[in-house]
Amino acid sequence: MGKKDAVSKHYMSKNEIFADAVNFYFFDGKEKVKPEELEAGDPEELELLYGKHAAVHGMVEDEKSRRKGKRKRKSRDGDLISVQRYRDVLKRCVIREHGRTVYVIYGIEAQSEIHYAMPVKSMLYDALNYAAQVSEIADGHAKDGDNGKSSGEFLAGFHRTDRLRPVRTLVIYFGSAAWDGPRTLKEMICLPEGEDFSSLNDYHLDLLVPEEIEDFSKFHSQLGAVLEVLKVMEDREAMAELMREKSDVYEHLPRDAAELLRMFAKIDMEIEEDEEEIDMCRAIDEMMAEAREEGMRVGEEMGRESLITNMMRNFSRSGVSFEEVSSFISEEDFSR
Repeated sequence: MGKKDAVSKHYMSKNEIFADAVNFYFFDGKEKVKPEELEAGDPEELELLYGKHAAVHGMVEDEKSRRKGKRKRKSRDGDLISVQRYRDVLKRCVIREHGRTVYVIYGIEAQSEIHYAMPVKSMLYDALNYAAQVSEIADGHAKDGDNGKSSGEFLAGFHRTDRLRPVRTLVIYFGSAAWDGPRTLKEMICLPEGEDFSSLNDYHLDLLVPEEIEDFSKFHSQLGAVLEVLKVMEDREAMAELMREKSDVYEHLPRDAAELLRMFAKIDMEIEEDEEEIDMCRAIDEMMAEAREEGMRVGEEMGRESLITNMMRNFSRSGVSFEEVSSFISEEDFSR
C-alpha cells in the first residue's frame, strides 16, 4: 500500500469522519448516521471464481474433445481460485427513523488517482458483500437444521422471507486532476449505435469529488475543511486566502488531517512527533513567502540576463565585437 493510500485510509476509518462523509453524500448533510453507532466490518471480500488461465485452458480442452467426438471434461476443484478484494474501510451501522430500525453496510474507497474501471470495481465490492450475506444466512439455516419449506429454499439455502442488508460504497477522490473517468457501468460498455439498450442493467458510481462540492457547510467535522483545501490545491493564492478566512479552523487542524493535506495538497511542512494540532495557516504563509522570494530571485536573474543580452546586441550593432565587449565588462558586472 502506498503512503497516500495508507494516510487516506487511516483518516477515513475514524468514525466521526466516516459518518460525516456518508451523511454529506447520501443524506444531504443530515446526521442520520451516528459515529457512536458505527461498527467496523471485515474489509475483506472473498470470491470463488474459475481462474483466468484455468478457464481458458478448459475451453480449449473442451473444443478439442468436441472435435474428436469425446465427452466434455469435468471441472476440477483445481480450476477454482479465490479472489480477495479489500475495501479501504467497511462499517456497519444502525439508522433509526420514524420508529423503524434499518441496518446498513457502508464502504468507503479513497482514490488518490483516477480509476477508469471504478464502476466495475465498486459493483464487485457490493456484489461480493451481498453474496457473503447470502452465504451467512444459508449457514445459519444449516446450523439450525432449517431446510426451508420448499425445494427451492432448500437448494438455495436462502428462504423466501430472508432479506439482505443494503450495501453502499462511496468513492472519495483525493487527486488534483479533474475526474474524467466513468461514473456508470454503461459508460464503460461498447454499445452499437441505433440499438436500444435502455433495458440493460446499469450501475451508478457514488463518487465524491472535492472540486464538485458547492456547500461545505453541510459537513459537521474537519472533513469539510480538508476537502475545501483539496478543492483549491492547484491554486496557492486561493488556498492561502481560504486559510486566512477560516483561520480559526486551520490554525488548529488535527494531526491526521494535516498529514493528509501535506501529502495530497503538497504543502511543504514539518510535523513534530508530539504535535496533535497543526497550524496550517503558518505553514502555507511560509510556503507563499518562500515562493515569493524564489520568484524575486528568478526575476532578478532574468533581468540581468536581459540587460546583458541587450548590451551585447547594441554593441554588435555599433560594430564592437563580443571579445571587445567582454574585455571591459568584468565577471562582477555579469553577476551583479
